[in-house]
Amino acid sequence: MGRRSLAEEVITKVKDIQSISDDCIYLVVYDFHVEGSSRIPISFYRNVSRIRELLGDGTFIQKSVIECNSLKTALALAFLARYYGATVRVYQVRDQLDVSSYL
Repeated sequence: MGRRSLAEEVITKVKDIQSISDDCIYLVVYDFHVEGSSRIPISFYRNVSRIRELLGDGTFIQKSVIECNSLKTALALAFLARYYGATVRVYQVRDQLDVSSYL
């Protein structure tokens, strides 16, 4: 048996976590403080893709904002981002407004 990926290790940490509510969406917001020629490692994005693929959840809203339908996915992505040095926040969204009626 080969070595497990970082994505698989992170998923193992959150495997028993249950969502607080089935009606919620979770937003994972992360920010990397890169200075000069520093870049976010490509392996971070590979592991994000792997987590999204393995859990079947997670949609990019912006480059550093991911919408998740389960708390498990949100926490896995948050742990991963923190592992790579990002500042991370996870928000639970209870209601989503239909802004078209206001425009």
